[in-house]
Amino acid sequence: GVHAISAAAAAAAAVRRVPEAPALFSGGGAGSPSQWLAVHWWGRAALVLAQRDGAVSVSSIGSSGLRELLGERPESFPPLPLLSAPRGDPPSFFVLTREAHAVAACEGEGEPRRRVEAWELHSLRRTTPEALFKRKVDLGEYGDALTWARAYGFCADGVRQGQWRESEGS
Repeated sequence: GVHAISAAAAAAAAVRRVPEAPALFSGGGAGSPSQWLAVHWWGRAALVLAQRDGAVSVSSIGSSGLRELLGERPESFPPLPLLSAPRGDPPSFFVLTREAHAVAACEGEGEPRRRVEAWELHSLRRTTPEALFKRKVDLGEYGDALTWARAYGFCADGVRQGQWRESEGS
């Protein structure tokens, strides 16, 4: 999507490291789900942005504002994601997320419920559609691979062959 923010404002926000309140952009008042929590550079003309609601986007900076590079929408994670700064060539970064779950105690029924936290580390890196399609097939993520095949006009034979090989073993 395109976010209503000028390139100069985005660049200034990315360079400024304000320890108290996160940078706020249009529609993202303090505490709102769309409040930006983190901004990092992704190359010379793009930013990595994380929102309070878990949306993480990589957006190019242009004269008409920001344009999402990860697809039609930002990637979706649990609320309050933590980002590492992008590193490497091609660049990649990590997203650390936390989810809390209430679990019933194993002892008697009168025991209080415990809260269990699950942490996940996700890696996002620059790749080509072809490389991602091949990776999805190799990992057996055939539904995702078929989605990529349709979106980019790839031949889906590799997906069907992988599904067939998998079904031979069962």
